[in-house]
Amino acid sequence: MGSVNNRIGIISHIDQTERKVDLPENERKADMFKKLFRWSKIEHDGYLWEEFKFFKRIMDIEDTVFNIWELPILSGLHVESAIKRMGDNVTTMRINSIFDDTIESEYQRLKEFDPDCIFLSTTFLLNKEQLSMAVGDVRSRFPQTPIVLGGNFIVKEIAHGYDVEQLLKVCGENVYIINSKYGEEEIVNFLGAMRKEDEVFKLDADSNILRSQEREKKYSIDEWRVDYSRLNYGKTLAPIRTAAGCPFSCNFCSYPSSAGAYLTEDVVSTIKQLKALDTRGVRKIIFTDDTLNVPLQRFTRLLQSMVEEGLTNFQCFSFCRCQYLTEETVKLMKQCGFTAVLLGIESGSDTVLEHMNKRATTEQYLRGIELLKKNGIMTFSAIIIGHPGETDETIKETVEFLNTSGLDYCYIQPFYYLHNSPIHQKAEQYGLSGEGLRWKHNTMNSSQCMDLLDELIFKINGPVYANEEYAMWELIYFLFKGYTKEFYRDYRVLLNNLRRLALTGEDPNKDKHDRLINEFKTRHNVNAQTTFAGN
Repeated sequence: MGSVNNRIGIISHIDQTERKVDLPENERKADMFKKLFRWSKIEHDGYLWEEFKFFKRIMDIEDTVFNIWELPILSGLHVESAIKRMGDNVTTMRINSIFDDTIESEYQRLKEFDPDCIFLSTTFLLNKEQLSMAVGDVRSRFPQTPIVLGGNFIVKEIAHGYDVEQLLKVCGENVYIINSKYGEEEIVNFLGAMRKEDEVFKLDADSNILRSQEREKKYSIDEWRVDYSRLNYGKTLAPIRTAAGCPFSCNFCSYPSSAGAYLTEDVVSTIKQLKALDTRGVRKIIFTDDTLNVPLQRFTRLLQSMVEEGLTNFQCFSFCRCQYLTEETVKLMKQCGFTAVLLGIESGSDTVLEHMNKRATTEQYLRGIELLKKNGIMTFSAIIIGHPGETDETIKETVEFLNTSGLDYCYIQPFYYLHNSPIHQKAEQYGLSGEGLRWKHNTMNSSQCMDLLDELIFKINGPVYANEEYAMWELIYFLFKGYTKEFYRDYRVLLNNLRRLALTGEDPNKDKHDRLINEFKTRHNVNAQTTFAGN
């Protein structure tokens, strides 16, 4: 590997979304494709389009970058910040993301940089196939360069018993894996060992998994703070983290176990970061904490400090546990510029909430939503259908809750059975078997669940359906690109209406389909030269 490593390449994410799918000529196969992609793509002009690609198409801006992965990604910035703390003799090139619009230009930049080592984050990868493809993509362009993998997906899969040896065989030589819930210490130790300056970590000769002797014991958010000066503020948006992990243990979720202990940053430190971002002209802040408003006392103190320090010119976005909100806190949120929050509601049935171990009731949810609505803060809600204990009756309760809740947006996902989540320990109790999107339990199976998802879009008339993968981040991206909240809402309504047509078997090439698109374009004065004022 060499005794000195001066140039470190960092890739925060490689997007592998299939953005345009050709429909087969065979009608039976075409119908199969339509059903497979019915919740992730839109049929138009004889193709199935990823939603952002469809947007570019109807807006006549196909030569323009429009991809949510353009938003700054915190994971790569964490890696770069840790590396730069080693001193000026290490140079870095961080690529925020690689996707179809940027793949050639970004890889060309990296080739010209000629890295001695490439760090690839797996934080936003969803499955083993994506991981293998991402590594293969890098390896095809850099056949001899050491690749270091780290991030939440790697840690989660190793904990779940993933065959790392098989991955390493597929990826070839010079692939190393950081198996840590935090990772910064391993990054520094790895680079130090490449220079043969210390022996803090040991390399497992068989698996190439990096293991620190005191991994995670000394982790401190303050010590490993991101260096925001390395972020490009050309579009005045920045993500910020004030805590790591999650203090809850919902039965369906594996994040608390893979993310490690819940750790919070001191409010004074967070205020210092916000001041630095404010000075640099940042106007949109995304708090990436899983539970920013828990504990409530700390969150309230943060908001009070923001007001006292005059840090009230931001548009803020965050996750939020609305059952813990108070009138005082929500008023402070409004003062501090909170524009939208993502609520982990998960179900509108108290019975299912108990099965999920959500530690919340629908009555608490409604009170929190009302406070947010009263103060003009938009709400996105995550809903899961099919969790063990779900029945036709509990789904009716969820539909009624959504339609009367006052929520602005919701996205509905099928239950996803993770074997490294708490519900797996209760599999026998619920008669639960299978894995991922294929499962069954005492009261439902995955096939019934998917059919119910198709029905719900016709029954829910309160909140607007949001993109199930990007949720609130889609709104943030539209604002980031200069569109208004009203424009975004109309666009989501358009997609939902097109999806309803598809689910009823309406031919997308008929007049009704094109009429909906043209009405949307006329309402917003859309043509090739149209620009929109940011909100």
